Amino acid sequence: MAWFPQRTYSIVMRVVACVLFVSALINLNSVFSLKGTLFGPIYQSRMVVAVIILSVVAYGLWKHKKWALWLYIGYTVVNQLLIYLIGWPSSRVWVPLVV
Repeated sequence: MAWFPQRTYSIVMRVVACVLFVSALINLNSVFSLKGTLFGPIYQSRMVVAVIILSVVAYGLWKHKKWALWLYIGYTVVNQLLIYLIGWPSSRVWVPLVV
């Protein structure tokens, strides 16, 4: 059986989409947990927006849409800038951008 690059690309994109969707569900859990209520309504609203964006990105990657990649890149950049402006340690800000 031949191994086609297009098939490999499709499998990788769907695995990434599943990982992002599970990440969105975990983020949704943190909205309703005690940790989410301790940080206040701004944290909770940011996490709800993150869940919506990650779900849309996961759907777009599942369907192999180019806009999903650009949306994820934009989300990551904006999220890292927000974390930097909040004042979290710089190691938490730059590691996801390198990955």
